[in-house]
Amino acid sequence: MTWNFLLCLDPDGARLAEAGAGTRSLPEYFEHYFRPAAEEQPEWAPAIGGRLPESRILLDLIDDLRPSLQFSLHSADVGGTFLQSTCDLAGLAEPFAESAAGLGIPVETGPYDAFWLREAGPGVFMMAPHHIDQQESSTGMLAPPHADQPHADQPQPHPDQHQETGGVRATTWFAPQRYGGETVIVETPVWASAHLGDARPADDPYARLTACAGQVRERGRLVTDLMDEVLPHLDDTALLRAARTPLTASRQLAHEWDPQAAGQRLLHPTPMTEARLAGIELWAHRIPVRAAALLRRAAEAAKAPTTPATARLDHLLQDWCAQYQQRFQPRWLPVARQAEHQANTVQAAVELSRPTTPGVRRDR
Repeated sequence: MTWNFLLCLDPDGARLAEAGAGTRSLPEYFEHYFRPAAEEQPEWAPAIGGRLPESRILLDLIDDLRPSLQFSLHSADVGGTFLQSTCDLAGLAEPFAESAAGLGIPVETGPYDAFWLREAGPGVFMMAPHHIDQQESSTGMLAPPHADQPHADQPQPHPDQHQETGGVRATTWFAPQRYGGETVIVETPVWASAHLGDARPADDPYARLTACAGQVRERGRLVTDLMDEVLPHLDDTALLRAARTPLTASRQLAHEWDPQAAGQRLLHPTPMTEARLAGIELWAHRIPVRAAALLRRAAEAAKAPTTPATARLDHLLQDWCAQYQQRFQPRWLPVARQAEHQANTVQAAVELSRPTTPGVRRDR
């Protein structure tokens, strides 16, 4: 067995995020927050036609190495741990849960990221392409950048390389399947919350979905108005482009959650548990905070012309982070424990994937 490590897939993105490494409070974390625009995320960009050199490098490595398993290690601000896999490794839920429990990391059983995915065990979700496409269409992640908005350069694909265009199957996650391989994505939080694993039926889901839709709609409007104010003073930067992704998501999610609109389908036929509803409430806090944080960083570079807007963004971030903390009571998780849990899960998945292991099932 050979292990291959790609230590950094997105050096430019890592540089823009590095000032936030080691922060212990949400306001400090979001002061330095960065996540690339959807079309500039190397793993995801091919889903919307983006042809980043970073994506090309990873796809070429997959073609060269033909891995039996590819692992992508993810983190987010507040939440619990969960994993998504392109195959069903029977028995993985048990060691995953044991590792999380031993390290004091709550398992998130209702993440909105995986709302439409099949659950193979608590916090373990199967990445069916049509379900992910349905999910990401609702968040705006499958929408390409508008023609009138600047976005990343998109070099042409390698002429000898097989290309898939559009949808999650074109991402780097599904590329190993061309050679019989699979992908496991292990998610861990920077701040853990114990409010995301309650399997009981949700209390008053209609009213709470309505409140989430209203919150993300109103907060998105506030940030959009501030973006319109500062835009004439800003250069086209990765920070500005990044701010547009959560703003697009805000508009989409307000519609998708509103029970008087598309939100009706969230209530039926799948039972709405407290964990699922808490996962939506988490996003209702997270998405506007991300948009405000990214826009604040972009606006700060322009200095004097954007000072009033930057001050208002500071105020919004302080208020929204306080509400985020009050709702989810996040507890900082040392990086060593995040990494240990991911390593434990990776090791368990490798053991279960070996052909000689009894009980292995690989359903796509």
